[in-house]
Amino acid sequence: MSKTIHIVLRVLLYLFLLIMLVFALFPVVYILLSSFKTNSEILVGGTRIIPETWRFENYAEAWNLANFGTLTMNSVFYTFFIVLGCIAAGTVSGYVFSRGKSLFAKIMYRLVLFSMFISIGTLALYPQLRIASVVGLTGSLWGPILIRVLGMNATQVFIATGDVDQIPRELDEAARIDG
Repeated sequence: MSKTIHIVLRVLLYLFLLIMLVFALFPVVYILLSSFKTNSEILVGGTRIIPETWRFENYAEAWNLANFGTLTMNSVFYTFFIVLGCIAAGTVSGYVFSRGKSLFAKIMYRLVLFSMFISIGTLALYPQLRIASVVGLTGSLWGPILIRVLGMNATQVFIATGDVDQIPRELDEAARIDG
């Protein structure tokens, strides 16, 4: 190919990518700019993309009406305990599967790994809700936290087992001797 054809093709490629970028970013920009409009301006605004009057108080109003402060604290609480719980559960199960020498431990590890390829998705929601209601945890965040932490996550077990495999077994023996 000649250099001119190569340059023309490259310009056409960049033009196509620029058009795709505009199509991808337009809804985001439109929603962002609409968040500063009044309700009537959004519903009857026609083709105006930029607001006539900028209403920054829409964000404070939405924060208060939707009770975002409580929802944000719930998310922080939920995330904090799930991260801690999943690290603890994954590490313990990874240690057991890495150091376990019994046939049962090896079979269970294989079953956990096989479950990585099965997506149960929403099929597990109803049984989990039933378990939480039997235990009496449906009215608080502790129900979903315990279900998430105690439900076996094959990926975290796989990663934790690989991490524990990297630790020399001599350290286990040294810890056992040291008490």
